[in-house]
Amino acid sequence: MSDVTPTLPDKTPGGYENPSALHALLDAICTRLEGQTLIAAKSVRVLPEFHADLYNKLVAVMNKKLSVLIQVGFERLNKGDKSIAVYFRDMQITVDVYESVLINQSASGTKVSALSFAEACALRLHAWQPDKTAALVNPGTLMLAENGSLQMDREKSDLKAGLVCYSVSLTTGGCLAAHSS
Repeated sequence: MSDVTPTLPDKTPGGYENPSALHALLDAICTRLEGQTLIAAKSVRVLPEFHADLYNKLVAVMNKKLSVLIQVGFERLNKGDKSIAVYFRDMQITVDVYESVLINQSASGTKVSALSFAEACALRLHAWQPDKTAALVNPGTLMLAENGSLQMDREKSDLKAGLVCYSVSLTTGGCLAAHSS
């Protein structure tokens, strides 16, 4: 396996009830990334921001017990047309790739940099449109953001501790969301 199993106890995944269309969109993005050749070959974990075990996995990377983790979340959602209450426009989605450099370069690591994984995420998601579902009526096509498409996130990185985070920013022109019941 490409990373060390964390010593922290795992929580039950998906602890939320009544997931929304926004949950469905993040899940679709995670599934798409899990199918990317490099990410799948290296068994890198891809988690949405609402995953019940995300905190444990981030702590494991910071404590040098997990080599690489990919986290998908929203940076910004703007309401769209005033006549449609469930329409979001200018959605910005961020894919953060965390790497514990020392662990990742060791025998138990992936030996692939966070930058390479971030590039793979960008290529996998750019110009991709998730399938329509009952929860996700019109997801829109993901496009790399005009500015800061792929960059090192210096606020999330701690270079002295060997923690690196690269962020990929994507936007979608619109998403007609229907809340699951």
